[in-house]
Amino acid sequence: MDLFYEGKPLFQCQETEESKKSSATDKPFDVFCSLGHKLQIHTSYVGGCCDVRYNMGTMCSTQFSKGEKADVWCCFKCNYWMCEDCYVNKKEEDKETGAIKQLECAEPQFAPIMVAATIISFSAWLKAMGKNINEDEWEFNEDMPAALALYIKEYAKYKPLVEKLNNNKMLKITVDTSIENIEKQLNTYKGYNGSDDFAIDHDTIAKNSDSSTLYSLAHLNIEYNDWHNDLDMIKMYERGYTLLTLPTSSPYVFMGTDKFDNIWVRYIIPGKEKFNVSITYLKNKYNYYELTEHYKSIKNLTADRDNKFKGVRFLPTESKVKNVSMHTVLGARLNDFISVGNQVSGTLSITGNNMLSLTITSLTMGNMRSAGGPKRKCTDGFINFFKQGTMDFDYLINVYAGSKLLYNTVHNKKNYMN
Repeated sequence: MDLFYEGKPLFQCQETEESKKSSATDKPFDVFCSLGHKLQIHTSYVGGCCDVRYNMGTMCSTQFSKGEKADVWCCFKCNYWMCEDCYVNKKEEDKETGAIKQLECAEPQFAPIMVAATIISFSAWLKAMGKNINEDEWEFNEDMPAALALYIKEYAKYKPLVEKLNNNKMLKITVDTSIENIEKQLNTYKGYNGSDDFAIDHDTIAKNSDSSTLYSLAHLNIEYNDWHNDLDMIKMYERGYTLLTLPTSSPYVFMGTDKFDNIWVRYIIPGKEKFNVSITYLKNKYNYYELTEHYKSIKNLTADRDNKFKGVRFLPTESKVKNVSMHTVLGARLNDFISVGNQVSGTLSITGNNMLSLTITSLTMGNMRSAGGPKRKCTDGFINFFKQGTMDFDYLINVYAGSKLLYNTVHNKKNYMN
């Protein structure tokens, strides 16, 4: 099911078991950072921590003290570390699922409008704060699900649509450095479909936030509670089930086929907003990415111009999407600003009483740093005050006031001689 606005997809949903199957590949089981760069083995003594976040948003607890040998898997471009245990676990996990960076779709349900709104709002805030950025230079995980990449990498094209929905008060966006202010705004959305159970993941935020953290809260609400008379929708009942019927005799209802020989129906919601919904009966086998690519534009669909299809009967439907914890699935980055996690909750419903009800709330946090944990520097040309590998060291420490010695000590004394 797809929801379009002026030809641009706002929401896509596909929930059958077939869509959830990923395609295994014969590629080597490499491991990547959050932006999709291949990790390399690296040894460091400057201190830091593992930057891996688990599925529930919590971070790995592995830390390395300054001077301690750290054998880690590293992305130098993103300043990203992965400890050996996390590397092994990730590799085994990928082998078991056969899904390394080749998922047909990690989530066969997504709202490109919310991601675009978040990226655009972050860019606007950073520019307003005088940050030297180019809002067209966002980077994304190189191996994000291909179906999602079809839309997200064209986020700039959504800007006029984001502004229009915002002006029409259907899309509200709040950007703030205070999670308390964000929560106050979130509370004003309570009562909307799908918003009541949105609870901010304060635990993960507390572990990953600092003075540079920025939050973007986006809330989309589109409600058409009654079917427009011009659609001629009639409820029917069969064996205890409610069926919704739409005839193509209505000037707002169209049917046709896609290139996979699936039959679709599309109905336009009468009014100035130009929202339209397409529902496709997936009776044939398909590749999710190819299906999504085909439905990216309404122009790709073949309309029934011979009046072969008189109408359609379909069951009322409700689809919920919810991610209760902060978890990075996108991997978006602009210069030193990187998304840390995202929560989303929403509901799409088409029933006998709702021509369309779509409510989505999305909270995203990002930090002005390359990765979690302490900053790490390039150490080329640095002199090690310790013996590489063994970490043996001898320090003479003197404290002066001007040129006068106040305090003197020798630390460790491994090389001390009488």
